[in-house]
Amino acid sequence: MLASWCELFRHFMEGASVDPLEVRRRAGRARMSGLKVVDLCDPAIQAALGVIADELTGDDYDVCQDIADAARGAGLDGVMAPSAGLPGYRTLAIFPSAINRGLVAEERSRVQVPPINLVDVLEQVRATPSGRAGFAKYRRRLRRMGRATLRRRYRRR
Repeated sequence: MLASWCELFRHFMEGASVDPLEVRRRAGRARMSGLKVVDLCDPAIQAALGVIADELTGDDYDVCQDIADAARGAGLDGVMAPSAGLPGYRTLAIFPSAINRGLVAEERSRVQVPPINLVDVLEQVRATPSGRAGFAKYRRRLRRMGRATLRRRYRRR
């Protein structure tokens, strides 16, 4: 789930006026059965599609959107790809049709704020070009605050 928060942060810092560690969103665990997905983390699949990892994690969304459109058109249920927000992690995008066919069921979910251990990986989050300056400033502010202050301030409810 850490990568999903980092994906959100990657985009959130674009002109955000709210502290990202105060953002609330529904997150949880899902049970999946029989999903057919294209695994873009597999170098052989990348080669077959004529793409490289940098294109999948870059700031131009056209390549990923074209692959997703083709996968959907081929009857696949989603796309697994390298996380653009947190290097070394993966993300899974599931198409609505898979949910509508009952291939994905929520096990549990709740509205929550980011986990406090997210502070430990913020240095690795790759922000979008328009959010880089704001994100860098935010990370500097968190470093100045220190871990103890952060834990007190962002005490999880």
